[in-house]
Amino acid sequence: MNIPIPMKFLLTLFLLLCGTLIGGIYGAIHNQLSYTVSPEFFTKVRFEQFGMEVTSGRIGAAIIGWKNTWKTGFGLTLILTLVGLIHPNAKSMAVNTLKAIFINLFVAFLFGIVGLTLGMYFNQISGLKIPDIIVEKKAFMAVEQMHNFSNIGGLIGLCIAVIWQMFSLKKANAEHA
Repeated sequence: MNIPIPMKFLLTLFLLLCGTLIGGIYGAIHNQLSYTVSPEFFTKVRFEQFGMEVTSGRIGAAIIGWKNTWKTGFGLTLILTLVGLIHPNAKSMAVNTLKAIFINLFVAFLFGIVGLTLGMYFNQISGLKIPDIIVEKKAFMAVEQMHNFSNIGGLIGLCIAVIWQMFSLKKANAEHA
């Protein structure tokens, strides 16, 4: 059974809203972990980049995380929702697209943890410029790597989530054949 065009449109809007919110919330939470490891990452660099007061603290870090990731959440969800149109009905489209969003999120998170770990345990990562005003260089480097690896993980997670959606459709078709 094909999804009627008005239902596809409404479902697409709903999924885009969900993915955008999930992306923004992920960024806010991600920055809470970042702030725990290196407050200087925010107080000496990010707050100034975003025109915020140094006293913004964790709330400021969460706001920056939201601002940095809601657009990414929208873009990734748009791709995953368009791929989700391959599913034969609204329920399978919604369920599989939401699962794909969380697969993407999980992979980005895992890559972030790998980046954080590498940054903590390897002091010299080539090409990383740490501002002279940073006192806790190791923690700053760990957070910088966490953010870099999360971005890479987001792209890899997107690829995995797209492939997963295609396999889930193939599996569903095989079960109904």
